[in-house]
Amino acid sequence: MPQFDVHTNNGRSQKLFPYLVIVQTGLLRRWERRIVVPLSPEPGFSRDLTMAPIVMIDGVSLHFQALEITNIPRSSLGRLVDNLANHGDILIRALDQVLARGYPD
Repeated sequence: MPQFDVHTNNGRSQKLFPYLVIVQTGLLRRWERRIVVPLSPEPGFSRDLTMAPIVMIDGVSLHFQALEITNIPRSSLGRLVDNLANHGDILIRALDQVLARGYPD
């Protein structure tokens, strides 16, 4: 399961977040869970395109919801639909915005 693989969301949140992007490094491939960020047609909490960049899946514009990062059991992933490695830099930049140090509370 390579980094930036996009899977359908089989969970209860699938209407809000139809797809999940695996963002974890391949170093964690033996771990039975996957760190994922959902994709949503709505901008969600952040309207900042640096934090919620838009990607295309099956001709549909979707926001990468970096603020919704979570982990799920590998067995909960739906079918593989795409890989966003060609957008890897903007996706990591969005996660950097969420996790950056140095900003006051």
